[in-house]
Amino acid sequence: MNILVDIGHPAQVHLFKHFVREAERRGHAVTVYAREKEHTLHLLAAEGITPWGFTRARGTLAWNMAELLVRDIDIWRLVRRRRIQVAVGTSIPISHATLAGGVKSFVFNEDDLDVVPLMGKLAYPFCSGIVAPRCVRMGRWAHKHVAYDGYQKLAYLHPNRFTPDAAVPERFGINPRAPYFLLRLTAFNAYHDDSHWGLAPAQVRMLVERLRPHGRVLISSENPLPAEWESMRLSVPPEHIHHVMAFAQLFIGDGQSMITESALLGTPAIRCNTFIGRSSVLDEIENKYRLAHGFLPSQFAAMLETIDALLTNPHAKAECQDKRNGLLRDKVDVTAWMLDFIENQGRPAKGC
Repeated sequence: MNILVDIGHPAQVHLFKHFVREAERRGHAVTVYAREKEHTLHLLAAEGITPWGFTRARGTLAWNMAELLVRDIDIWRLVRRRRIQVAVGTSIPISHATLAGGVKSFVFNEDDLDVVPLMGKLAYPFCSGIVAPRCVRMGRWAHKHVAYDGYQKLAYLHPNRFTPDAAVPERFGINPRAPYFLLRLTAFNAYHDDSHWGLAPAQVRMLVERLRPHGRVLISSENPLPAEWESMRLSVPPEHIHHVMAFAQLFIGDGQSMITESALLGTPAIRCNTFIGRSSVLDEIENKYRLAHGFLPSQFAAMLETIDALLTNPHAKAECQDKRNGLLRDKVDVTAWMLDFIENQGRPAKGC
């Protein structure tokens, strides 16, 4: 089968990397198209995946709309040239590939419709199906929801796909046997981040001072850091970050993705942003499996109390690992599920 995979964000390299390799091993022809945003191309190269083409994210709305048109044209050409039968990705252009005729397109997403309304307007009407965790709210597009029992990050963090290696943090000067904490600060510049925010600078300063007496503090930030904190900046290539996250005592951030990853690795995770209550995936991880804690910026005092409780609990990490094992009993190896699902799309219907 001829498969097109469109990768538009660094996180999607992780989502599809095992799928691409395993599909090729099974004899399928896989064409990868990419969007250079942050370190997408770097991650693809690290995984030994060469895209047939790519566009670059520019930042402004006008540039993004122009880029969308270019991506549509490029993917249309690839569909015809490579005789694509199934197109997958998390992007809008993948859904438009269906219009080429005879091509099934499946948009992978784990955001609720009310959080990404643009996808609901520009992608969902045209795609063959929306592949998302069972808990995700699809609203008017529920009839297109292809549900599975898992989360996108289990495509690469399921134990079948990932084993933490203590030698990796050691390679970058981080002792995995000594307590250290990861603090992740995001820029909130994605289109769905409009009118949302996370930790204020004063709150970050309080967190650093709170954590310092208990171990080393490492900061990953999308914005410049004060000169006094530069020595804390996490300098680890993105392809190795999950090994560092796995051995941390605690992860605190104001984004979404890395909070989920930390929880699925069995590292206690705390997030602080205005998306609280708006993500079905994180709500399930926090409320059902108790693997993470979410707080609004206005609830910072309560967040500090939770941090203090974790810092003084010598069994916090082991308890989180036990909860992770409970989650894994309920969820699937998402890469294996994806492979079975996509291969079924290329098989003749029964009776043919």
